[in-house]
Amino acid sequence: MKIVLINAPVSGYNIRDLYLAEPLGVAYLAAYLDKNGFETQILDCFTQGFHQIFPVNDLLRRGMTNSQIREALVKINADVIGIHSNFTTHYPDAENVARVARETFR
Repeated sequence: MKIVLINAPVSGYNIRDLYLAEPLGVAYLAAYLDKNGFETQILDCFTQGFHQIFPVNDLLRRGMTNSQIREALVKINADVIGIHSNFTTHYPDAENVARVARETFR
């Protein structure tokens, strides 16, 4: 079974002040799944699109665009998709990734 674990992009008002950090929780989960026989890949939408900042509603988003996320999901073609968000305030970004995934594989 192929699993992709996604670290969502991040939106906010002070998005330019964010620093680049690896999603350790996602990495630990991926390592556990790999160790137990699952084919696992991480799609870090924040890190992979870190230098992209663009407006979304009244906020700024840092990370991959929806079309870039869609392209990556099609290329990965996983059986299971897991979506991670570090903080409750970033829930809308994780929800957006879920919507993109749903639209991609309908």
